[in-house]
Parts: sequence; C-alpha cells; structure tokens
Amino acid sequence: MTQNSHPSLGVRFAGQFPAYGDFLKQEFGKKAFNRLIERVERVAYKVALFQDDTGNTATQNRWDLESTDRSFADRNTCDQIASDLLLDLALSWTTSQMSVAAQSELLAAGRHLGQNSNLICPFSNTPILPEFIKESVLSTSRLGKLEVPIDYLDYSMRPLHSCGNLSWFKYLEILFSLREFYSDRKKMISKVQTKAYMTDRRQTGDYPTNREYRWEGHPDSPQFATKFQSI
Repeated sequence: MTQNSHPSLGVRFAGQFPAYGDFLKQEFGKKAFNRLIERVERVAYKVALFQDDTGNTATQNRWDLESTDRSFADRNTCDQIASDLLLDLALSWTTSQMSVAAQSELLAAGRHLGQNSNLICPFSNTPILPEFIKESVLSTSRLGKLEVPIDYLDYSMRPLHSCGNLSWFKYLEILFSLREFYSDRKKMISKVQTKAYMTDRRQTGDYPTNREYRWEGHPDSPQFATKFQSI
C-alpha cells in the first residue's frame, strides 16, 4: 500500500475495533467523534517546527523529518500511538457502560475495564471521566483545538514520540466554564491562548522560534513548557 493510499485513522480503527468504534461514535455523537479523531491524528502524526530557512513554523508529518530529529517517528509508530490513545480512552468508562462485544475487543487489546474509571491522570493522580474528554473536544477555534488533553510522560525520552510515552491527562475543568463565560470575547480568549500555548518570535540565540507550540519546541529553550503546564 502506498503512502497516499494509507487508510485514515477513523477508517482503520473502525475496521480493527468495530464494536468499540461504534460505541465511541454513539457516546460522542458524529461531530464530536470526528473532532476527537482529528485531534488524536494531529498529536500522533503531525508536528509544527521552526524552519531555519524561512524563519516560520510549518506543520509536517513526523515520518518526513530527519530520523535524527527528536520529533521523528515512522508511520507505523504513529499508527500505533494513535490506536493506543483511542484504546486507552476506553478506560474512562466502566464495565456496566459498555457492550460485551466492545469489551471483548478491548480485552484482546490489553485494556481491562473496571467498576470505576481506570483512566488516571499521570500528573495529578485523579480519574479522567468520559464527560471531561467529551467537553475537551467541543472547542472549534484554531487554538482551542489544541486543548485535547494528551501529553508526553517524559520529554527527555528518546525517541520522544514513542509508544507508551503519551497519555491522556486532566486539566482544571474551570477552563470550560471560563470559555463559556467569555464566549462573547473571543479575541481576548485567543490572545490568552496564544501567549500560553505559543512561543514568541526569537531569531537569535541557541533556540530560534516563531509561534511554535511550546510543548513541540526544544525542551532546553527558555520558552518551552509541557502541554500540561501550558493549559
């Protein structure tokens, strides 16, 4: 199969896990499910890095980077990361909330549902419930789309973009209330998000940057912050 004919995440995942895939579509609804897939794809497959030759930031497929780049990952690894994230998401539901067929698919993939949520934020040790994930994908603004709660567990790991090094996390849910409260002041929200999530323009020094996402920049840069810290 050629690169161009590689199936999308949604198509591939539905073929591998039909019952669980149907469950997610029903739980999220069509629009929100498509947003979930789109945002997991962005995390798993893409990265936006500063380009020395243009002075701008450009989004690239991770497998198109030099293999020595810290953000590089081959296509198969990206596929596995995307699948793992969607499978891990199932742990936020309980055995009583999901069909036997879906649970069987998950069990075969090594995911065991319990009587309570087994999806735990690695940074705060608090459970992540389905309602939180659903709310996190509602924003449709350019920067709001970045708020899908997935981050690296260890930014010093090499290769960085590897299976087992990404996790769902939970941020303060007051963010949802603030977004709604200031819904008529979108420019203000955008300015706050820009400052929190994106680097300032810097063309000199060891770590030049220009509107990179802080968590995708170099970890030694003074403008770096993890995604959990940024949100």
